[in-house]
Amino acid sequence: MLFGQEVSRRMSRPGALNIFNKSYTEFHENLTTLIDAMIMDPDHGKPGPVIIIGVNKKIPAEGHHMWYPRTRAQRDEEYKDSPKWLEWCDDRYTGLYKIVDRFSHPPGRTYYVGWEPKFICFYPAIPLPWTMGEGIGPLEQFRRALFSDTEKTTGNLEVKTYPIRTHRIDTTKFEPSLYSLIVRVHPKPLPKQFATNSFILDEYTRNDETGTFLISGKRGMAKTSTAIRLKKAVEQRYPGVSATLVTNFNPGQTGVDIFKLCLANINSTTPHIIIINDVDVHMEVAASDPVLKGRAGDRRFTHTCDRATFQDMLDIFASTKYLIVILTSEKSLEWMWSKQEYKSFVRTGRIHGEIQMTESDASCMLNRYSHD
Repeated sequence: MLFGQEVSRRMSRPGALNIFNKSYTEFHENLTTLIDAMIMDPDHGKPGPVIIIGVNKKIPAEGHHMWYPRTRAQRDEEYKDSPKWLEWCDDRYTGLYKIVDRFSHPPGRTYYVGWEPKFICFYPAIPLPWTMGEGIGPLEQFRRALFSDTEKTTGNLEVKTYPIRTHRIDTTKFEPSLYSLIVRVHPKPLPKQFATNSFILDEYTRNDETGTFLISGKRGMAKTSTAIRLKKAVEQRYPGVSATLVTNFNPGQTGVDIFKLCLANINSTTPHIIIINDVDVHMEVAASDPVLKGRAGDRRFTHTCDRATFQDMLDIFASTKYLIVILTSEKSLEWMWSKQEYKSFVRTGRIHGEIQMTESDASCMLNRYSHD
């Protein structure tokens, strides 16, 4: 296994442990923040090199780290009457190697590989086989702890939420660009969020991997957070995919060409999710008379400069493969269809479905949309 050989080569420096194992597990970069926290947990983690990021705050640096299924107190109790070297030879841990890929695009992709040692060899070699209760090894116990829904509190980092990497559009420079930002959501979605994202992905698949959907409901109904969770749902539904989530696209922002900025980079392994909040406000601007709005003769580009440009944007969204567009609004699609000036924006083909969020955490209304 080429990747395993590379990791073994990195750790074969003089004085390093000799690890006799050929099975490696790579953890997706989205999990790096959670794994950092688990390694810094004083009860279970044993960090190697660290980076100081603040007063009494550290994170694991690139290199070798350990995670033990048993707590520090359990290990101390087990070895209180034993020689110190016996504890050093205990191989009931998950080995984790943090890698910073300087050749990725963009550079700096950070992720972990993990393995489960069969035994560790010092000089002289003293192999100690491990047994973990029901035959569950340290790597599987680490995986279960990583994806546990229980909240974790660590010595240096507090993890009560799940990290999701998002992208935002930076308009402070001459040329708009994307930058990455980690947001955190509760590890367990609400039932209505799970149902919403399952419906969206089912319709996305049915529509040949494209779709534009409206999530409607009053403020505070978890519309935007549900859309953010969609990234994780996509990556779980389609293994090997890393979705790009753009959370702050404003069609009325001057100079932001979403086609050039995002759609040009879409492919089967990097589908995009674009969120447009309060879409009814943008529809109102696009449908208005430029003269009345003081925009007559304004040559600066926006997607809401006129009705035709906004409709063109919706048409391109609806026909671009590997793209999901989430529109949010306090207004329903039926309300928009009842307004003559909005009808052309919400006809069949431009919108594929609507999810109406209710005050109940357990339910929502899912509708496949059709209007000519």
